[in-house]
Amino acid sequence: MLLSKRQGYILLIIMLTISLSTSLAGCIKEKEKYVLSPAVFDEENKAEAQKEASPKEEIVVHIKGEINKPGIYKLSRDSRLYELVEEAGGLTDRADIKNINLAIILRDQEDIYLPAIGEVVEGPQQQINQQRSPQQVANNKVRLNYASKEELKGLPGIGESIADRIIEYRNQKGSFKTIEEIKNVSGIGDKRFEDIKDRITVN
Repeated sequence: MLLSKRQGYILLIIMLTISLSTSLAGCIKEKEKYVLSPAVFDEENKAEAQKEASPKEEIVVHIKGEINKPGIYKLSRDSRLYELVEEAGGLTDRADIKNINLAIILRDQEDIYLPAIGEVVEGPQQQINQQRSPQQVANNKVRLNYASKEELKGLPGIGESIADRIIEYRNQKGSFKTIEEIKNVSGIGDKRFEDIKDRITVN
């Protein structure tokens, strides 16, 4: 049966309406996939704000002597002396570079003096020389964060292999925070720790 022209127009309008409605519904569903609920948005903002607000671990050190910009500097924890030297404008031409170990790990509140060539430095400032000597402080305790392999071997029950593991642990984990932390090194149990605890320090 043939449709009249008017009926044809009506049928066409109905089909277009159905097609448009279907397309619109699809667009709405597609858009909903990318719309975050207010709760999710708030949680993401909160997490980002907390991340930005978290303070970085920093140390404060004082450097003087043969350095171009002596003064007090803030650095990230476990920074090394060469990083501080770069921050402070580099060494002067008179700096005794042969007797300065730029690889040492810095400590918070450390006071560093860089000597000139031929200068004799007494007391605690001697710790910045090539071996950071003396590795033992006035009470003869071995400084775990700076001791050489030979000095570690001087401790009771610490042989070459354990001394190597202590240095390896120090290089991988950073400075010892307490003397008890040395028990994390393989081969140092409670008994061996009791034998050496009075002869070691982290300061």
